Amino acid sequence: VEDHTKANERLMRTAREGVQTELDGIRRDLLDRLKAADAGSFDAAYVSEQVNAHQKAVDLFNGYAEGGDDAALKAFARETLP
Repeated sequence: VEDHTKANERLMRTAREGVQTELDGIRRDLLDRLKAADAGSFDAAYVSEQVNAHQKAVDLFNGYAEGGDDAALKAFARETLP
């Protein structure tokens, strides 16, 4: 929680205008599925999606750290990834 909070605070300071702040269709659908899940399947579905989301984030950070075009965001990705 502490690492995520620090990273999010730094990203908010680094981000430019125009950053998407609303849920896209994929994430809205995921949220709907989690809301509809029964107690027996919620934990497994939630954990699975968290693992997937974190792997996607790592992939995005790696890609941007290597080939990003904004120096501040590139530095953020490179420094936050570890």
